[in-house]
Amino acid sequence: MKDFNLRRSAIWSVAEVVTSSIALFFLYKYIVAVLGLRSLGIWSLVLATTSLARLGDVGAAAGLSRFVAKAFAENNLAKASRFVETAFYTNLGIYTVITFGLVYPLWIGIGSLVPPDTLSEARSLLPFALLSFGLQNVNAVLISGLIGTQRTDLKSKIGIFGVATQLITAVALVPSFGLLGMGLSQIMQYLFSMIASWICLRKAVGDTIVPLVPRHFSQAMFRQLFGFGIKLQFASLISFCFEPAIKFLMSAAYGLEALAIFEMAYRLVLQARHLVVSPMQALLPAFAHLSHEHPHELSSLYEKSATKSLLLATPVLLAVGVSAPVVSLFWLGVYNGIFVAFAALLSVGWLANALGTPAYHLGVARGILRWNILGHVITSIGGPLLGYLFGHLLGPIGFVSCISAGLAFGAATSMMLNCREALIPAWPSPSAVMGGLKAELRAVAEVVQRQLKFLET
Repeated sequence: MKDFNLRRSAIWSVAEVVTSSIALFFLYKYIVAVLGLRSLGIWSLVLATTSLARLGDVGAAAGLSRFVAKAFAENNLAKASRFVETAFYTNLGIYTVITFGLVYPLWIGIGSLVPPDTLSEARSLLPFALLSFGLQNVNAVLISGLIGTQRTDLKSKIGIFGVATQLITAVALVPSFGLLGMGLSQIMQYLFSMIASWICLRKAVGDTIVPLVPRHFSQAMFRQLFGFGIKLQFASLISFCFEPAIKFLMSAAYGLEALAIFEMAYRLVLQARHLVVSPMQALLPAFAHLSHEHPHELSSLYEKSATKSLLLATPVLLAVGVSAPVVSLFWLGVYNGIFVAFAALLSVGWLANALGTPAYHLGVARGILRWNILGHVITSIGGPLLGYLFGHLLGPIGFVSCISAGLAFGAATSMMLNCREALIPAWPSPSAVMGGLKAELRAVAEVVQRQLKFLET
């Protein structure tokens, strides 16, 4: 079976997530220390509001890696480049319109989401957050293009330097500009990433094939991206309702400080989940390549990826729940029982979600999205709806319990049905799990042995 650079991509993806996690820890600690917990809640709410702009996405970025991977399987590099350029201009047009079109509606709407004494500050953040969000989604095209060329390692290296850019800029600007410094730091991060991603894309595909700046737009390729994107739009639309919905409900029911605590617990667990699922981004082009060239090898690659997901996700996400008291002391300066409970509950939900990631990529790679959409419906609508119905009876911990249950059940549904559609067992066999565990233990033992030899010298 072709290697698809999976090992190299996995190593750099983990490095990216670790770097991002460390940067996030220090950034949130810094914001709370300089501006206070309430300001972090305002920032979280404004970002949740602007993320509603994603509802207009036709899925150009999300579906792009599949088309680029198929072009690579056909050894048609020029076709791969044209797909990226077409998707770039598609998302640039979409998010330019959305960004300018939503300034006034969100300016008015945010007045009903924040307390009157913080309205002025929240509105001043809105243009920066919208611009940042637009740049993020244009940049997503270039990132998806790199993933499609099976160079996820380059995407991760860019992400590491991008996070460093954000952290340095935030530390420099927040003392003078307050939360506006956060908005400016994110804008700088995405501008850097866009430029670096295009340079790396030219390196991956060939600078004689990819122009110095994007200049091609193919109507035929647009129709392919749009046709597939319409399907992805339903999944994206439902998925991106999840975070704003839970944050709006949390803010309305329990206040900005509770939202800030939830935001910190949510980001903590989400970073751990990224540690597990980021290496799996390389699976989408690999699955797409095999679907086109060697469909009989899909089952083997899926079982290997599902085994690695199980062996990595379980200890990592459970460790987050266990370590939450220590994180609480670091971030908040005190033991906060609500934060610890939020982190523990979300760890369980995101663990189940992470286990379903290989099957999710399998569905996208094969162009079968209905089961992913069903899973998003269960997670993004069922979880918040249960939280709304029972949260006022059970309190914030009951609300987050419902969110976690929705995450788990939605992911499990998509996984089982995607695998049934592909005629692949959803769970790896016990022998595969034991073999994978032995391989991981041998790898750890080799690392420890090398370190001991180094210390002896």
